[in-house]
Order: sequence, then C-alpha cells, then structure tokens
Amino acid sequence: MRKELPLENPLIETYQGESFVLAVMMSYKNTRNVVFNNYINLSTNISTMDLLRLHFLNSTWENYRREGYSSITEYWIRSLEEDSFGDLLRGLIDEDNYLLVFGVDDFYLPHTELYNKEHNLHDIYLYGYEDDQFMALAYNGNHLSRIMVDLNNLKKSLFKRKIDENDNVVCSYKVADDVYVDLDINRIISELKDYLAGVGYDSVLEPDKAGVDIYDEIIKALKKYAKRKRAFFDLRVFRALWEHKKLMTYRIAELEPYLPDEELLNRSKELEGISRKLFLLSMKHSLKNDKEDIEEMISIVETIREKDIAITTSLIEKLSDSKKP
Repeated sequence: MRKELPLENPLIETYQGESFVLAVMMSYKNTRNVVFNNYINLSTNISTMDLLRLHFLNSTWENYRREGYSSITEYWIRSLEEDSFGDLLRGLIDEDNYLLVFGVDDFYLPHTELYNKEHNLHDIYLYGYEDDQFMALAYNGNHLSRIMVDLNNLKKSLFKRKIDENDNVVCSYKVADDVYVDLDINRIISELKDYLAGVGYDSVLEPDKAGVDIYDEIIKALKKYAKRKRAFFDLRVFRALWEHKKLMTYRIAELEPYLPDEELLNRSKELEGISRKLFLLSMKHSLKNDKEDIEEMISIVETIREKDIAITTSLIEKLSDSKKP
C-alpha cells in the first residue's frame, strides 16, 4: 500500500515547522497565495546570540487553522496503542492529512546525528507512506531532506518515552478544500507598512520585537557576543534573515503585473545576495571563531537594514499606485 500527499520543495528551511507548513500550503492552488500574503513580517525575542530567534508572523499551522485554511486534530501518544499506531498514521494520511509529529527521540532515528548516542526530543513531519515506511521531511545534517522513516523506529522514538514524557503528540493537518486564498494586495501593503513601523501582530503569539526593529536586536546580540569569551553562536538567525529576503524576491516577482518595471526585483535580488553573504560569513565565523568577523557582520546588517527599508518603502508606493484608478 502506498499514499503520497503533494508537497512542494520548501522555500525556507531554517525552522523545520515553518518550512513544512509553507511547503504544504503551497502544494494546493487554493492556498498557495499565503506565501505572498504572509511571510512578510518578522519577530524576535531576546538579543543574545544563544537565544535570538527570527520567526515569520502569522505563518504557523495554528495561524492557518484560525484563518479557516486548515483543520488540526491532536492525538496524544500517551492515549494511543503502540500496536495499532501504524494503522492510525496510514488511515490519517489516506484521508489527506499531513502529520506533525512532536516529541520524537532522535536516539532511535537512524537519519539523525544523535542516533544511538544521545536522547533529544525533536519533531518530524510526514506526508506519505509505503507499507511500513513513512515519507518524512526532516533534517539530515544541516538541510531539510525527504527521507523514509521505518515504522518500528518511529514507534520507538515516541513510545519509549511515553511513561515520563507528556509532550509527544501527533497532529493531523488537513488543508481546507472549500476556501480560496486570493492574492491580497491590500493585505500585503498593510503587512509591509507594519514591517516598516516595527509593528507585529500574530493571532497565536505576541511578538517582542518586530519588523525592521529586528535589526537593532541582531546588532545588540552581535555586540554582546563579541564581549564574551565563550558563547554559543546560532547560525539560524542569519539563515532566517537571508530566507526572508529570498521570499521577498519571490513575492516581488509574483507581483510583476502590479509593478511598472523590474527595478524593484533587481534591487531585491541584490539585497538577497548581500543577505546570503552575511549568512556565509556567519558560517565562516562559526568555524574559525575570528572576532574580527563580528564588526564586518554588524556593518553588513546595517547595510541590509538600509536597503530593506528603501525597497519596502518603494514597494508600498508602487503597489499603492497600481490600485489608483
């Protein structure tokens, strides 16, 4: 028996959950426009390099459930029978449910670096099966990959910890077939304005810092990091920033009918390239630990902020002009 649900290649991969739900929503014609309407504003929390995270606002499975674009049902492992677990997963997938599996133990999963070495709770996302092999989107090294996960290993990763863990759960996620998400120029303009104003709204979580204010937090974090002899350096911040610019380029290309020429697209591509340079420099620093990199990184962040504000301002103006009679 075999069933494979449609799944676009992820446009982002820094945070696994955000990547998977975007890939799912883009796989259906009626919901693919979320990538253009959403994924504009960013939020962050604490300005230290070991804790700093960048996340897209209003772009999680729970956000989409609240907007009526999907449905979610939870199945807590502690209330399930291990013997019938495979049948449950296959049955849910047969009904066009993607599966968000939280609290799997990497110790029991051969594709992870911690297999048979260390216990670590993580998540994995399923989009199909072939007999007792399940199709998953998961990290394999530092990148998201499509892999096959054996049912027995999956059961071990969940049920071995059932007694002392209460956070392992399977969530079924089904895209609604009775809604159509239009490309919403008014919403895009509103989101862009909020981004410029440093204003962030999310239907699930209340963000700390948002929009262009994230740049100050990144710079603060880099300066604090430079003063510490030993500190964890999280590359994901810079990859997420680069991916934010990649999605903006993708969005501007889609908005071509509303723009007078390709000027903004070319500027966005340039900014995407600068952001990639910053990410590559952060990778170099994580390997070499050269403190001189930090000043250069701060300078690049300031450049990105300046160009980002200019491009976003121009995009708002051009989209607003396109709506005038």
